[in-house]
Amino acid sequence: MSSLFFTFRVVSKTFKKGRKYAVVISKKIEKSAVKRNLLKRRIFSILRDNIPESFNGAIIVFPKKDSNKLSFSDLKKELLLKHVLPI
Repeated sequence: MSSLFFTFRVVSKTFKKGRKYAVVISKKIEKSAVKRNLLKRRIFSILRDNIPESFNGAIIVFPKKDSNKLSFSDLKKELLLKHVLPI
């Protein structure tokens, strides 16, 4: 699954309990480690607050080139699109 700013992989029912997240950001997206980590922390925060505890599986997020320019609110809107993530 993908959107304009992200590509997602969702692996369901492979874990015994709970939800797991991974965010993979390459140096092609952002050269600075500080900015890559900021984007990772923002994505983790959005996923942690909005994915229900009952979700059993893993979500892997691959940000695309222009995702590092989004504000937090725009990032949240883009991540929580109903046709993208199975919330």
